[in-house]
Amino acid sequence: MTLIESLILGAVQGATEFLPVSSSGHLVLVEALMKVQTPGVLYEVALHLGTLAAVVFFFRRDVRDIIVDWCAGMAEWGWKRRPWREVWAARKDFRMGWYVVVGTLPAGIAGLTVNDLIAGLFKSPLLTAGMLFVTGEILWLTRSYSLARQEGRVTLKDALLIGLAQSVALIPGISRSGSTISAGLMLGLDRAEAARFSFLLFMPAILGAAVLESRHISALPEGQWGALLAGVLTATITGYIALRFLVRVVKAAGLHWFAWYCWGMGIVAVSYFWAVR
Repeated sequence: MTLIESLILGAVQGATEFLPVSSSGHLVLVEALMKVQTPGVLYEVALHLGTLAAVVFFFRRDVRDIIVDWCAGMAEWGWKRRPWREVWAARKDFRMGWYVVVGTLPAGIAGLTVNDLIAGLFKSPLLTAGMLFVTGEILWLTRSYSLARQEGRVTLKDALLIGLAQSVALIPGISRSGSTISAGLMLGLDRAEAARFSFLLFMPAILGAAVLESRHISALPEGQWGALLAGVLTATITGYIALRFLVRVVKAAGLHWFAWYCWGMGIVAVSYFWAVR
C-alpha cells in the first residue's frame, strides 16, 4: 500500500465512521474501486483506533464524568452498602455508564457468535452497495419524528433497543451512527441526547472489535509503518471534523438529508459492480 492510498483510506474511514453513510460500506467500495489490498488486520484495527481517539476527545467531559460517577457509585454500593436503588436514583452518570454497558451487549454477542458470517459479507461489494439503500430508508424515516417524551433522556429500555440497532449495523452498508441515532429519535430521545448516546456506544464497540480482531494480527509488512501512521492520523482528524458536523446536523433535525447521498451512492455503486461482476 502506498502513502497516498493510505491517506485516502484514512480520510474515508474518518469521515464516514461518524457520518450516517456506513464507513464499512465505503471502505469496501473504495478498496474494490482502487484495487487496494490493505496490509493485514493491524491496519484496519489501527484506523478504527484513530477514529476512537477522535470521539473520545470530542466527548472527553462525558467520558470523564461517566467513569468517575460509575466508579463512585459502585464504591457506594459495594463498600458503603448503600442500597442499589438509592445509588441508581442519585447518580445520573452512574446510570449512563450502565446504559452504555447494556447497549453494547447486543453487538458484542453478535460479534462473537456470527463474526465469520459477517466477515463473509464484506467480500461482496454488490451486497454492500445494496445495503446503502436500506441505510437511506432508515435515515429518511427520521424526518417525521420529533421529541415524543417530556425529558427525552435515555432509559434502560432505550439502551437495549439502540444496542440492537447497533448490532444490525455490523452488516456492511448499514450505517452504525445512522441506525443508532435514528433509533434514538424514533424512541423519543432529545436530538442531542440521541447523538451523544450513539457515540458513547461507539467507544466500547470499537474497543471490543479491536480486541477481537487483534487475535488475527500479524506483523506489518516492511516499509508500511509510515503509511499506517499517516492513515491513522488522517482518520483521527477527519473523524473529529465529521463528528462536529454531524452533531450540528442532528441538532438541526437534518439527519434525513443524508438519505439522498446514500441512495445516490447506492445507485452508482450497484450499477458499477453489477456491470463488472
